[in-house]
Amino acid sequence: MFSVLTPLYQPVCFQFFPDMIEAFGEDVTFWIFTVISAAGVVFLYLSVPETKGKSLEEIQRELSGIDNKAFQHGISLEEKTQM
Repeated sequence: MFSVLTPLYQPVCFQFFPDMIEAFGEDVTFWIFTVISAAGVVFLYLSVPETKGKSLEEIQRELSGIDNKAFQHGISLEEKTQM
C-alpha cells in the first residue's frame, strides 16, 4: 500500500513544501504533514484486514467477499443466494 501511495504523495510534498514554509513557518508545516501522515496510518489500521495466522486461501476468500462459513460447509455462493 505504501509503495502505491508514495509516488502520489511525494510530488505533492515537493510542490507545496517550500510555499508552506514561507506561508506558515517550519513548525506549522511539519505539524500539517504529521497530521496527514497520522490520518493515513489510522485509515490503514481501520481498513486493512488482519492476516496474521490465516492461510492464503482464507485471506483470498476474505478479500473476495466469499462467506467463510458457507465455504467450509461446501455451500457455493449460488446455492446460498437461492436459499
